[in-house]
Amino acid sequence: MYNNESAGPAFDEFLDLLGERVRLKGWEKYRAQLDTKTDSTGTHSLYTRYQDYEIMFHVSTMLPYTANNRQQLLRKRHIGNDIVTIVFQEPGALPFTPKAIRSHFQHVFIIVQVHEPCTENTYYRVAVTRSKDIPLFGPLFPKGARFPRSLAFRDFLLAKAINAENAAEKSEKFRSMATRTRQEYLKDLAENYVTTTPIDSSTKFPLLSLGGKRKDKLKGAKGAELHSAGALVWAVCGTQENGGPKLPCLLGVSAESVVLIERYTKRVVFNCSCRDVIGWKAVTEAGAKGGPCLDIFYERGEAVSITVPESQAEDIKEVVQRLELVTRGCEAREVTPLRDSVGQPGFLMSEEGFVTDLQRFCYAESDGLQKGARVVRLCGQPLVHLSQEERSRLLRTAPKIHITFVILSIVYLYVILTDRYFFNLSVLSETADSSEEEWQSISDLATACRSILEALSDSPSHLEEKVSQLEAMLKRLQDDLQKEKEDKAVLQAEVQSLRQNNQRLQEESQTTVARLIKVTELLWPTKNLLSNLK
Repeated sequence: MYNNESAGPAFDEFLDLLGERVRLKGWEKYRAQLDTKTDSTGTHSLYTRYQDYEIMFHVSTMLPYTANNRQQLLRKRHIGNDIVTIVFQEPGALPFTPKAIRSHFQHVFIIVQVHEPCTENTYYRVAVTRSKDIPLFGPLFPKGARFPRSLAFRDFLLAKAINAENAAEKSEKFRSMATRTRQEYLKDLAENYVTTTPIDSSTKFPLLSLGGKRKDKLKGAKGAELHSAGALVWAVCGTQENGGPKLPCLLGVSAESVVLIERYTKRVVFNCSCRDVIGWKAVTEAGAKGGPCLDIFYERGEAVSITVPESQAEDIKEVVQRLELVTRGCEAREVTPLRDSVGQPGFLMSEEGFVTDLQRFCYAESDGLQKGARVVRLCGQPLVHLSQEERSRLLRTAPKIHITFVILSIVYLYVILTDRYFFNLSVLSETADSSEEEWQSISDLATACRSILEALSDSPSHLEEKVSQLEAMLKRLQDDLQKEKEDKAVLQAEVQSLRQNNQRLQEESQTTVARLIKVTELLWPTKNLLSNLK
């Protein structure tokens, strides 16, 4: 796999679909640890963009090749340290097994096998293998699906690779490595960058006081520190949702991570990426039970809780403002809906906690629950820790149904719609005789998009950009289906022409046989006459 000196036509065709070849020397965008000054890692590479991601591929045939060296360390140094590897197979290639590769980092292999390459009928089959500690990731596709060479397949493959990388980061191995790295950085920060210089403590992000006359000029604008890329720190007491004592901690929120560090032992109690934060619930009212507190919900709906003294209630508001700037989450809502006349709550949830069905004009809808919302707590208990039977029992028998939920942003809804789009594409490509069903599927998908966009009419300004992306995806799907329909019509015309030619040949054959019979009948009496004359 590492010893291919050059790419074949089928591989070149696949690379052209994925991205564009760029000159590395002088390259100023994302470079993925490739040398952009001296060409020590090759002269060219493959680059593309997908949504908000920049992607630079490590292509084996574009990395330096060393003759008479089976290890090919210059190539293995890059590809062997990647988490996700795409393996391309030409027709007739031997089956791939990840056991043939030894690496501590390669955890996901996406195998792409090409059929009928470099033709108008080129299509691909995809298989995925992953380490056992990596969770399932989308977009999902049916077994044996055939993907025609198109931009839709490119988007599917890139989304699959990006989601594989994100899923791998949640595995125990990579999570522990990230935690250990953060601990070392924080330890170095605490030991080597602490100062005893007096500072002006009038703001959360203080500036050095360098003299009374210049103090007003140097003082930053109120709240400017909330936009800092570095971590802002608050003194809190923290505890995780699975129980345990309250620990005096320092809460740090940077542009990338949320971290809780125990003050005395300097042990990292909790950490997660800002992109994994889905919402929060703050209590800042004076006299509230337990004092001012904040619950931060992340990933599948787990939560970490922090509290502060009554005198520091403003800190909770500042933390919320910081989370609004650096995460995609939102303020969680709480409702206590009544059951209907037959004892039903009026809504259904998926296993992950998403509201999949909501009865019109029920108490839950009147209280603000929406279709697509994610329930994180049910009757005060974390939903992620409840089994299906426990959820059903609480919804049926609890004295009051108390629900804490978050409304998904357009970003999460866009991911869900993308998964559905790719799934529909995979299924439709397998059925050639269901044009009515295909167009009905497009109509259903468009209706779902419109209903979601109407429900989110007050979403942020980037809604228009996501709408444009959804419309572009639908347009590509329509174009692909129209092309399949035209190809089918051409094929049917060819079949009809063959049938007509076959019928014409049969008629000519019958005519020829009839003529032979007549000729035989004319010659037969002449033969008998000659025999009598003899």
